[in-house]
Amino acid sequence: MPMLDVMFGEVVPLRGAAAGCGRRGFSDGRSNLADATEEKDLPARAEFTVEPFEEGNPGPHVQAAIEALAPLEPDIGPFGTAVEGEIDEVFSAMGNAVRAAMDAGATRVSVNMIMIQ
Repeated sequence: MPMLDVMFGEVVPLRGAAAGCGRRGFSDGRSNLADATEEKDLPARAEFTVEPFEEGNPGPHVQAAIEALAPLEPDIGPFGTAVEGEIDEVFSAMGNAVRAAMDAGATRVSVNMIMIQ
């Protein structure tokens, strides 16, 4: 089974070859999610893809991820899925989706999350 290290809500140092490519913290100087989310109901959007990917044939690992997003309503596209909501809801839903996808046979789940302004 593939190993999965998911760190929601925490800025973590990158390892290996990727270490030179990333940056720590937020562009405005905040260093972690707690500093970034002082306001309640901060809106966020997460987009994700699940692999292996077969065009036109979402496997059980994709379906499991989408079903795990409840109660958020996903926007399902041809190459990925997105959800929007309050940041804590989105973090929770994405954690559930990643776990469900991996349990159903996914080899990789790529997540991109942004704060909506």
